[in-house]
Amino acid sequence: MTDIRPATAADIDGLYQLYRQVARQGEGLARTEAEISRAYIEGFVTQALERGLILVVEGEAGLTGSLHAYAPQPAQFGHCLSDLTIALSPDAQGMGLGQRLFEAYIARVRGQLSHINRIELMCRESNIRALKLYDRLGFVTEGRLKNRVRKSDGTFEYDLILGLSL
Repeated sequence: MTDIRPATAADIDGLYQLYRQVARQGEGLARTEAEISRAYIEGFVTQALERGLILVVEGEAGLTGSLHAYAPQPAQFGHCLSDLTIALSPDAQGMGLGQRLFEAYIARVRGQLSHINRIELMCRESNIRALKLYDRLGFVTEGRLKNRVRKSDGTFEYDLILGLSL
């Protein structure tokens, strides 16, 4: 049984462990395991609590998923949620949990953050599974950033810009 709920500052330790586990897998997150620090986790949790929303998935074994985004600054972007990141434990992938988490996230934004009318994210062009999910959720590809992502083998790929109007 899993529970999707808003995160609190008390979840920082669990998020730190989750993000390091996901980064260790080598796919999905832009950061490597060595780049996942407590300061990084504390930073996005603080921003999401102040200017956005962060949800976590909690199961019997602790946190198995998280999705956060927040309004960038300056204020003219206050109607957008950006810097979106989803992290799912490798054991929790491929079971529809990512879609459930996104659906819960979008529903909470619509119900509780009425000033938000846009959610935006970036996705590597090679992440076909994620792109199919984003398409099902209504996200639209709005642009491509050429050679933005440097892969571990030294080659580059496009980062796609996707947006969802609420």
